[in-house]
Order: sequence, then structure tokens, then C-alpha cells
Amino acid sequence: MTKYKTVKLKKRSGKRMLNLKLKMGTKQKLQYFIQNNDLYLIEEEKDIKDNQKYVRIALSTEIKYRIEEVENDKYLYLRLMKKGASFDDKLENSIDKLGALFGMIKSKANHVKYWEVVIVLKEEREKITITNDLIFEHRQERKLKYCKELTADLINVNGGLIVGRSGSGKTYYLYYLLHNMLKETYNIYLVDGKFYDLKEVARKMGVRKIAEDLDSAIAAIEQVHKIMINRNEQRQNKEDTLFLVIDEYLVLMSRIANEVSEKKKKEIEKKLIDITLLGRSVGICLVIALQRLGQENDGLNLRIRDNLATKIGIGDLKDTNFKMLFDKTKDNTIINRGKGQGYIQSETLDDLVAFDVAKIDFCDEITELITSLKN
Repeated sequence: MTKYKTVKLKKRSGKRMLNLKLKMGTKQKLQYFIQNNDLYLIEEEKDIKDNQKYVRIALSTEIKYRIEEVENDKYLYLRLMKKGASFDDKLENSIDKLGALFGMIKSKANHVKYWEVVIVLKEEREKITITNDLIFEHRQERKLKYCKELTADLINVNGGLIVGRSGSGKTYYLYYLLHNMLKETYNIYLVDGKFYDLKEVARKMGVRKIAEDLDSAIAAIEQVHKIMINRNEQRQNKEDTLFLVIDEYLVLMSRIANEVSEKKKKEIEKKLIDITLLGRSVGICLVIALQRLGQENDGLNLRIRDNLATKIGIGDLKDTNFKMLFDKTKDNTIINRGKGQGYIQSETLDDLVAFDVAKIDFCDEITELITSLKN
């Protein structure tokens, strides 16, 4: 049996709070857990240069941990030691957040001197390779892999809604999603509301139907709507899967209202509502990505939001966006996610599931393109 190791907070600076990162090891994640849940007492706090504060920790929760492999699964065994301090009362309500950090909590037990928790560790982060002009044998299975934890059956669960602030890794996640769509079909219509980096990289990946400007964006949405009407009228429910992907949705709708007309914006919104409600039965899947959901008068229409079955939040969403997206307030089971991490909710999942966006190895040509677009 592996011996227990011990981790605690020794000191920290107010401007050097630990940030949750994909490459954190077990020790660093446990330190993050202690810090994020205020499981420590401060002995000394004083101002130093550049508006920073020096903080000395008087007492910190100690966590003893060990990892064991049992029948091909890895288990993390934790003992959250009680210190007889005021923060002991927070331990019980904080434990469920360990699930988002490490994996499924198998058991927890309250002992006199410590809380004992057993966690089934997540599998390693998914890895994929993306090259230019990908060539696949299109499966046409009406399935879409949103992440390692969820492959959606588009016959029963249709449409995806992705929310992530700037810098969250949303665009990176969309590269992953487009890669998986290309495994299903080339029949992908892409509308990038900012008409910039996403469309350029997608073109290199092999996406062929890309809106180049506002007029072609409107035309693409109208074309997909027309295809949907024709399929429904002819009862063609065995046609090839068709994806309509719209990034920076609010930017796009604002531009339509300002540069074309408010009337046109409402027409396009109505067509997207139709696609959301009627597309599933004829193999048409709408995926919308945006930085915030917004209120009804300046945000995503509620009929679209509520009927896109798979909800994905990337990065650390503000409380209001989190509640609007998942219809759930942040409670003791929710831990803030970092760049390239998120939560996913779907009808086929029991509850919110924490996930990490796959690690993508791009070919040199796409890597150079992404670098040039950032400069």
C-alpha cells in the first residue's frame, strides 16, 4: 500500500492566488482546493510594493493523500484532517467540489479526526491531431462527440449551446467540435460572427461552407432553413447530417440589426427558432457559441436557448451566465473552472459533468496560421 503524503498551505501572497490549470498535479490541485474554500487562518497580512499583500498562514487544513490502482481504475484516497479550527465547519460542504477537480466521488465518511474521501480518478485528458484538409470516411451515424464524457445521438438529443468568455478556450473547443463534425459529414455550414480566426482555421481543416461576410452569413442561415423545410415537406428523415455552427452569435445578430435592419434580424432569429425546433427530425443540428447569454431583449432568444439540448460552459462563467445556461446556481458541488475546462449538461447525463477540452496537436501549417492570427 502506498504511503500517504501530506499537503497544506504554508504561505501565500494576495496577488499570487493559485489558478486552476490543466497541468496541475494532485498536490497543486489540493492546495487550490484548500485556498479556494478558505480552509485556513491568516496570521499576518501586510501591504508590500505594487499594491500587493503579503499573507502568512497561521493554520491550514492538512490533506493526506495516496493513489492506488485497482482493476484498471485509479483511486485517490484522501483524509481531510480536522484542526479544531473554525474552518472545520466548512469541510463537509466543500468535499463535493473535489469531484470537479479529480473525478467521481465514490464514498465519503466522517471520522473523529478527519473526513475520509475516495475518488475514482478521471482518465487522462483526450488527445487529438488536426491537420489541414482532413479526410474521413463519413460515418453518417447521426452522432456528435462533444467531449470524452459525451457522444450525443442527434436523433434524440439535438443542438448544442456553448458559452465561454474571451480567453476561456471557447474557440479552441470549437476546433475540436468541428474536427468531430468532419468525421460525420462535410455538410457543415460555418458562420463566424466576427469573420476572423475561426473561419480561417476551419477552412484549413476542410470545412467548405464558410460565410465570408454578413451577406453570406445571412444567406447560409436562410439556405439551411430552406433545406430543412424541403426535407420536412418531403419527409426526408434519412438525409445526410447537416450542421449549422454559429460563433459569436450576439455579435452577428447585432450586426444584422445595425447594418441591415431590425426586421431582418427578427426574420433570421425566427428561422433559427424553426431550425432548433424542427431540424432534429430531418438530420439538421444547430450549434451556437457566444460569450454571454444576455437578457431576452439583447441576448439569445429563450426558445433557442431552452431547446438546444446540450449545454456547455467553458472556463469560469459568471454566476448569472451559469444560472441562465444550466438552470442551476453555483453550490457546494461546483468549483470554478479554468481555461480549457468546463461543465456539460445533456438529457443523457444524470447531472452536470466537469470535463477538460481535449489537447490538440495541430500540424505546422495550422499552428503558423493560428500564431499569425493572434499577432
